[in-house]
Amino acid sequence: MPFVIVDKSSISDVRRQLLELKLLREDERIRKLASDVFAIPILPSTQSVEPGGTSFNVHGKPYVYQQKLNNAPAVVKKPYELMREGIEIHMKGKALWREELGSEIPSSWVKYGDLILFGRNSFEDTVWKTAGDSLWQVICKALKVKRLGRMFRIKPDGFRSPRVEMIYGDNSWVNVIDGHVRYTWDVRFCMFSPGNASERFRVAQMNCSDETIVDMYAGIGYFTIPFLVHAKAKCVHACEWNPQAVAALRKNLSNNKVSNRCYVHFGDNREVCPQNIADRVYLGLIPTCQPGIETACKALNFCSGGVLHLHENVCSWKKPCNAAYSALESCVVSPESPSQSLNVSVSTDNGALVRFKNDSKEGLQCQACQEIEMKFLSQLDDIKSAAIRCDGKCGFNYVGSFTLRGSEGIICECPSLEIIWRRKEWFCHAIHLSHTVCSILSSYHKNPWMVSVTGMHHVKSYAPHIDHLVYDLKCSPVKPSMELKGVDIDPIVDIEGAILNP
Repeated sequence: MPFVIVDKSSISDVRRQLLELKLLREDERIRKLASDVFAIPILPSTQSVEPGGTSFNVHGKPYVYQQKLNNAPAVVKKPYELMREGIEIHMKGKALWREELGSEIPSSWVKYGDLILFGRNSFEDTVWKTAGDSLWQVICKALKVKRLGRMFRIKPDGFRSPRVEMIYGDNSWVNVIDGHVRYTWDVRFCMFSPGNASERFRVAQMNCSDETIVDMYAGIGYFTIPFLVHAKAKCVHACEWNPQAVAALRKNLSNNKVSNRCYVHFGDNREVCPQNIADRVYLGLIPTCQPGIETACKALNFCSGGVLHLHENVCSWKKPCNAAYSALESCVVSPESPSQSLNVSVSTDNGALVRFKNDSKEGLQCQACQEIEMKFLSQLDDIKSAAIRCDGKCGFNYVGSFTLRGSEGIICECPSLEIIWRRKEWFCHAIHLSHTVCSILSSYHKNPWMVSVTGMHHVKSYAPHIDHLVYDLKCSPVKPSMELKGVDIDPIVDIEGAILNP
C-alpha cells in the first residue's frame, strides 16, 4: 500500500487535497512515523508519481512517496542539521565557505519566543558579516524564528546584566509564557534563567494566601509573579534597583493582572526594603544572597517571624580538595568580628596549593559554626552521628534537620523534617546560614530567636561540584514560655520549628 509522507502541520491540507483528487484511501488510518512525521495512505496512481518513484505531486507540490512503510525515510531533520545545511549551501553559493567555519556554527542555543541567542563563540569570523542579512535569514528560516543574537558573559555591574549583541532584527524585547505566567523583557538588559524553572514551579505550588511577601531581588518578576498568580499571596513587596528590570516588572505585573497586589520598591534593597512586614522573604540572588540577609531579617514580622528562602551556590569538594576543605573547617574566625578576613593556604594530596578566603561574604564555616555542629553530633545516636561525620569515602547520608536558638548556638534535632542531605557541605552550609540568621535576629531584637531549616531544594548544578540550592529557614521569636532552663535540656521541636517542651 502506497503512502505520502508529510509533517504534522501539513496533514489537514494534504488529506483534503487527496480527497478532492479521489486519491485518499479512507478505509485506512494515518500512521505516525516519528514525533512530527506522518504517513497518509493513498490509492495507487501512476499519474502523480514522479520519475524514480520517490516523489508524489499533490496540486503541483511534491511530497515524499513510499510504497512500503518499513523503508520510510526520516524526512524531518534536526534544527541544527537544517541550519548547518542551509548555511553551507548559502556560503558556498557566495564562494565564502571554508571548512573551519563549521566549528563556529552552534549546536545549542537559548530560544525566547521568536528570538534565539547563540553563545559567545558562535559566528565570530568576519566572513559571516560579509555574507550579509541573507545568511541570517537562512538561519531564521531553518530555526523558525525572526530574530538572532549572541550572548556573552554577565556584566560585573551589580545588576547581573547580560551582554547581548543583536545579529539580526532590531527589537530585543521578547515575550514568553512560563508556567502559565506571561513574561516580557529586553534581553539586552535583563536575564531570565530557564534553569530555574523547577524553583518557579515550587513557588507556584506554595499556599501563601493571607501572606505578605518581600521579594528582595525581584528582577522582571521571575518569582514575584508566581507568588501572586499561583501562590495567591495577599501582596508582594518587590525590591529591584535595575531600572530596565523595573520597567519589565511593571509590564509583567500588568500583563498578568496582579499590579494591584504588588508594591514595587525601586532602589537598593538595603535602603528601600520595608521592615516589620513580611511573613515570607525571598532572596533569589546567586552566587550568594548573604549580603542581603540582615535586610531580610529586618523585613520579617517582629512579632510572629516568618520564612526566609535563601539562594546559594555551594561547592562540594572532591579529591584533591578534601584536604583543603578539612583545613578550612579548622580555621578560627572570631564571631565577634565577622568582617575580619582570614586567608588559608593548604597543600592537597597531589601537592597543589589551594587558597581560600573566609570572610562574611563567602559564608564558609567559622569556629562558632563548627562548635554548633559538634553540639549537634553529640545529641545523635551512633548511626546518625557516623553519617554526618562521614569523610566522603562512603557517601554522606543523613536525613533530618535541626533548630538553632539564639546567638549562643543552642541546637537540637528535628527528625520530623525529612530533608535528604546528599553532601556534607550542603549540611554545613545550612548550619552557617542558620547561625548567621539566628545571630542577626537575636542581636537586632535583643531577645533570642529560633531558626529551623524546614527545606533544602536543589535547583541545578553549574559544574560537577557547584550546586545551586535554596534553603528554607523558619524564623520565630522565642516567647517567655518557650525559654530554655539550661543548655543541657534537649527540647522537642515540631515541623514549624517551635520549641514545645523546654
